[in-house]
Amino acid sequence: MDIQSSQEINCCGPILYNGSEIWESDLRYLVEGHEGIPFDSSDWSVDPSEASNPAPDLVYESINHLQDWTNPSESILYTFPVPEGKYTMRLHTFCRVSRHRPCSMTVSIENAVVLENWNPYTTAGHLKVAIPEFTTDVTDSNGLQIEINGGYNGSNPWESDAWVAALEIITL
Repeated sequence: MDIQSSQEINCCGPILYNGSEIWESDLRYLVEGHEGIPFDSSDWSVDPSEASNPAPDLVYESINHLQDWTNPSESILYTFPVPEGKYTMRLHTFCRVSRHRPCSMTVSIENAVVLENWNPYTTAGHLKVAIPEFTTDVTDSNGLQIEINGGYNGSNPWESDAWVAALEIITL
């Protein structure tokens, strides 16, 4: 099934209906062996109010994150069945930990690093949603690949983790 003109993905959460929007579960797009681990964040007060065009609040009640964030080769890998073309990718993320233990991540889209050692805490603050956005071209016949791993810099593995609540893929 190809991605429609806009696809909203709820990471490690159920299908959510919000008016005409459907936030689909990410399970069928995860690559085996790179699934990450679901985490229930429903008891936290995640604040999407300052983010540009955030997802519905319920989307931020579950996240996908690395199973072993101290392992620099650990990753979450998605493959989306899209035809060749130009896409905007929006990554909905937040960080629960403080400035003393930030969570950083590296994100690659179509094998190109778009964020390196990026920390949502320094962008938005504690439990505040940050939504970096990227434009990419899919020029092969194997769809759109997104790889997310910890931004481990070799000094402190506890500062390396990826917390992803949602993904949006928009056909341009």
